[in-house]
Amino acid sequence: MTEEGKTEQEIYGSEFSLEEGGWRNLGDNDHQYEALFIYFGEEFEIRFQATYLNGSISVYDLSTRGRVMILDDNINVEWGGSSNPEDDYDE
Repeated sequence: MTEEGKTEQEIYGSEFSLEEGGWRNLGDNDHQYEALFIYFGEEFEIRFQATYLNGSISVYDLSTRGRVMILDDNINVEWGGSSNPEDDYDE
């Protein structure tokens, strides 16, 4: 706890839960996997989205709800499916 009565808390990636995830058809036979991760604190939430397309992962900015301020983030996401989207894609 700091002098201002604020508490610093370190949150690990493993504490986020996958709330939504699935393949999205982008047209022209292209598919992108989209995932929404959320950390549920006692009085706040931290969310971020990641996408996987053609071997690349994009991680989007964190968003928050409730009383929270992000001091530093170091989010790293790895793809856990196969390198062939057809193996993981299910229409």
